[in-house]
Amino acid sequence: MREPSKEERQVAQQHFAKGSALHSKDDLDKAVHHYREASKFDETRPEILYNLGNALQDLGRLEEAAETYMRVIRLQQDHHAAWYNLGYIREEQGDVDEALQCFTKASMLDPSDKDALVNIGNIHMQAGHVTEAVEMYHKVIAMDPACVMGHYNLASAYHALGKRDDAVRYFAATVRLDPGYADAHFNLGIVHQEQGDMPNALTGYEAAARLDPALHEAVEAAERIRQMIAKDS
Repeated sequence: MREPSKEERQVAQQHFAKGSALHSKDDLDKAVHHYREASKFDETRPEILYNLGNALQDLGRLEEAAETYMRVIRLQQDHHAAWYNLGYIREEQGDVDEALQCFTKASMLDPSDKDALVNIGNIHMQAGHVTEAVEMYHKVIAMDPACVMGHYNLASAYHALGKRDDAVRYFAATVRLDPGYADAHFNLGIVHQEQGDMPNALTGYEAAARLDPALHEAVEAAERIRQMIAKDS
């Protein structure tokens, strides 16, 4: 790779600054243009290509963004954010094997990145590797006990394993952390119903329906439980 001259570096910086300013204003097409121009004058700076990848990703041009992140990685193998974003794109594209490799690399580069661990867990769930997903989600909440998605996903994984007591524990923790999380209340209601605990099932369904009236499953489930309780009383 040819080293740019001093003049080329200056021109590249001018385009990079213009691109960054336009990017901050969501003028993405123009930002892409200036980032590309900057990279023509100086192809040695990972941050130019990384910002270009971001702009392309924001535009939904995922394959172009992925190719750009790979260029970043070729310049800087330990670029954590490029690995993470590449993993996100590959997961969106359905290439879960490559996504898993990218998120794993991102996690190795930054062990404090709980989002990478959440995504690793999610991929394991999609693949039916629920025990591995549970392990990842436990790592997430050990790292950040207030992580809502860590608790919610862990509860979902335990539910998938048929471990209802653990599912209740972590769905309950989720709604304590985020009382407005309608889906968590709804799923807590489902597990309580499966356990035969109709009063707590009704509490979960009613909370979900109140928080999200468009969640028709919760509205209907609450009505069914009310009818069952009335019939038994």
